[in-house]
Amino acid sequence: MCELGIGLLHFGGVHQRKRVLAVGGGFLEVANDRVTVLADTAELPEEIDVSRARAAAGRAQARLRSRDGNIDHARAQVALQKALNRLRAAGALDERAH
Repeated sequence: MCELGIGLLHFGGVHQRKRVLAVGGGFLEVANDRVTVLADTAELPEEIDVSRARAAAGRAQARLRSRDGNIDHARAQVALQKALNRLRAAGALDERAH
């Protein structure tokens, strides 16, 4: 068993086309030749609202740039990572910009 972070999970059978999910944490277990994923969040690329993810990334970036002492920077960083991961999964992120 291992912990999943924020990232892309590629899945599919041995001779099948691989699919991708944007996951936002969870756990993965390998037992008896089977892989089980328990993800906190999981989205297929076609389920991702790109404009919403871009807006979330913009809000998180603004919070991280803020000098407001009430901003929870760790939480804003996680929100930014999740939004960028969703954009990456949807094929809507220019990696050179981040």
